[in-house]
Amino acid sequence: MKGFEIKFGNNTLRIAEDEQMTISVMVEKIYGQLNFHCSGYIVNKNLHFSWYHGNLKSGDEIVIERKEIEETSMPIINSEGQYLTAEEPEENKLKNFSVLENYLKEKGLI
Repeated sequence: MKGFEIKFGNNTLRIAEDEQMTISVMVEKIYGQLNFHCSGYIVNKNLHFSWYHGNLKSGDEIVIERKEIEETSMPIINSEGQYLTAEEPEENKLKNFSVLENYLKEKGLI
């Protein structure tokens, strides 16, 4: 099947193409932390998915390639905003804590 292979840091995502779809790859910097997000929307099925939310490190490269893929990566969040794993990944909990901590320090609250 045709799809996209997205490589960043030590991670690889494989996302299959659909007739009417959007894949969003976003890099943001919030309170000194560089974050990477990969999500998508399948128009004809009205489905939203997220495949990755996490930090980028200095020197990480992002490579996106359209190619034949054998298997796809499991999304981590579905249309209802629910995690598709047993619980929110520890990495996301730590990232959210770190962003909040930096914000509170910047405001002089801690």
